[in-house]
Amino acid sequence: LDRLQPPFHLLAPMLAAALEREGRLVVVDFGGALGTLYRQCRPLLGSVRRLRWHVVEQAAFARIGHQNYENDELAFFDSLQAACAAEAPDVVLMSSVLQFLPDVAPVLSAVTSSGARYLLVDRTPFRDAPQDAVFVQEVPPSIYAASYPMRAFSLQLWFEWLGANWTLLHEQPSPEGRVHGSDGSPFDYRYQLFRKASC
Repeated sequence: LDRLQPPFHLLAPMLAAALEREGRLVVVDFGGALGTLYRQCRPLLGSVRRLRWHVVEQAAFARIGHQNYENDELAFFDSLQAACAAEAPDVVLMSSVLQFLPDVAPVLSAVTSSGARYLLVDRTPFRDAPQDAVFVQEVPPSIYAASYPMRAFSLQLWFEWLGANWTLLHEQPSPEGRVHGSDGSPFDYRYQLFRKASC
């Protein structure tokens, strides 16, 4: 992005997590590309005494990130397990990524066992139905020509996956808003903030 667009809905829980650890903050950014959200958030995390931001990406992205963009705060990993092993996270951030995974349950299980106190799920599609639905997402030609399979999550199944491990603190619409699938069924992109139930 060519200008600062602070995601305040993400910054607020990050700052809360840092306060709980006397100014220290470890973020695992699952699906974080080459650190876009790190760059958007960093100018407003100046009060954080010690920041570590671990991006988890596909191997090729992680390799490019490691070679070209790492610094004392920003690091790249090709698995969630490796990122959490490097240092236990305070916050796990998942923005516009879960809907593209073939199976989300193992990822949520790994997040639950990671030690993180906060889970931030952003720009993720949910539907008020008993089952997930799979659609084809067409990328706008102004970005590039491509299409991807994507999942709209059943809210019922979603909260079953999260179980009693996480408490929903806040939920709001994401900028993408309400979308209709090719079959006409609606789903909504949402932001959800969770806190680990045992914390």
